[in-house]
Amino acid sequence: MKLLALLVSLLTASSLVAAPAENRTAHGVLMYFTETVQSPQAWYGHNFMLGDTPIQPTAAFPAKKLLTYVGKTITVQGHWFNGTAFVQDTQQPLPMPMEAEQTQPIMRGDGILVEQLHSD
Repeated sequence: MKLLALLVSLLTASSLVAAPAENRTAHGVLMYFTETVQSPQAWYGHNFMLGDTPIQPTAAFPAKKLLTYVGKTITVQGHWFNGTAFVQDTQQPLPMPMEAEQTQPIMRGDGILVEQLHSD
């Protein structure tokens, strides 16, 4: 039964990742959560956040460039990336307990892939 639930979760996750990316805009003060600090944001792969919206570095705006905007009010535009489905591994602790009847996969590394950035 657990194997069937895992297969359904993986199929659902793959359909989410394969869905067409939608264009999104976010505005706010850019915050940075380092990977070495145990925070929910870092665990989910949300190292850069604009309010509640995760921002993902791209070739046009790599992490090094985004770090120069931390603490500043900015607007970003780009396509939404659905991230990748989390598959529980005994080596990687969860930041919170999973519900017994988890019907949707936990997605990590999702966010706006920054294509344009405007500073206020």
